[in-house]
Amino acid sequence: QSRYNGGETKKGIDCSAFTLKLFDKVYNVKLPRTASEQYKSTSRIKKEELKDGDLVFFRTNYMSTWHVGVYLTDGWFIHSKGRVGVTFDNLQNPKYQRLYYGAGRIK
Repeated sequence: QSRYNGGETKKGIDCSAFTLKLFDKVYNVKLPRTASEQYKSTSRIKKEELKDGDLVFFRTNYMSTWHVGVYLTDGWFIHSKGRVGVTFDNLQNPKYQRLYYGAGRIK
């Protein structure tokens, strides 16, 4: 698999495939396949309005690549890092503060 196409297997699920599968299985909600399409399909919310189940978006590689995770609580979110796997991180982490692009709520 190309790193640009992302993965969809348990050995290398990319961030948007992870959110797509999570929302399908847990919430019975169909999301678009890519992080940028998921961003466009959600309603904008402020960081201080985040609730569990909201999507958090990041821009990487000089703002050309999208990344998405699912907000949990107290600044924590869950996301997939491809070959690293599914992991938890905090929005207060300097890396994610720098890359944070916005948040969205499923319409």
